Amino acid sequence: MSRERDTEQSLSPLHDVARLARREQVRGGQVESGFAPLAPRVTGEILDAALDLLCGRAALLIGVCALLWLPVRILQPILGVQPWEPGADMNALLGQLVGTALVGIAGALMQSFANAVVTILVFHAAQGEPQSVAFALQRALRRFPGLLVIAILTGIASMIGMALCILPYFYVAWKLALATSIYAIEDVSIAEALQRSFTLSIGSFLRWAGITIVTFVLVIPYSGLVGGVDHPLVLGWLSETVHVDPAVMMIVLVVCTSLLMGVAAASAGVIATVFYIDCLVRREGRDLRARVATLAAAESPVHARASGTRT
Repeated sequence: MSRERDTEQSLSPLHDVARLARREQVRGGQVESGFAPLAPRVTGEILDAALDLLCGRAALLIGVCALLWLPVRILQPILGVQPWEPGADMNALLGQLVGTALVGIAGALMQSFANAVVTILVFHAAQGEPQSVAFALQRALRRFPGLLVIAILTGIASMIGMALCILPYFYVAWKLALATSIYAIEDVSIAEALQRSFTLSIGSFLRWAGITIVTFVLVIPYSGLVGGVDHPLVLGWLSETVHVDPAVMMIVLVVCTSLLMGVAAASAGVIATVFYIDCLVRREGRDLRARVATLAAAESPVHARASGTRT
């Protein structure tokens, strides 16, 4: 008569397996784990995932973006438009135009930098490996010259597309939408980032269009309000209506508009990053790589020793 053998088994926590899987290097924008479920998403699911990531890290992302925008907003009352005064001479108006142009350029540069910082923070958080703000700032600063070149090239291509009966503009905007995220995350050249953006975006036009429309609807109330406050007539009306010291009013406006731009930058950056991750999943099978990495970690000698199975 046979007798079953006694077995003794020691189980290790499941998070040890996930930790082993996350030890794989991130190369070429690989998404290995943490973005559960890592799978192709439709437009609504991409937006839901982006809003979940934003809500879970709202204080961090919005706070970082608001602080980045703060210097630009401080420049606004110094170089930008001032409350409108009747009888202002031409030299004063010309000076305001130049100052406004400088503030606009500074805002465009800061927007590009803030998007890169948000992309780095969200991308790593989506893998279950959140990075520090210092790491994101250093990475974005190293990649900023290339990001600036990409922004300029994208702007030139968009203007050319707009001149060609508008439709080419949407094509260019769609095909280059991923270039900034790719360059911020992956160790690639500018040309490779542009090329990968064209490749990864294949078959994603409808998703991109839906995401772009929703992003515009979400962001325009914040950026539009800031633009309205910056208008000289609005500044003049506030100066006459709000009976407080002008310096105090400017401080309040700088803080409030920085916060509003922080919300806008964080929202747009998170949505763009999640769209980038979805394109990686669809075009390069990153969800399959994540599963393979997890299974490989589960079968690795390290995990086998940790399980301590013996008969």
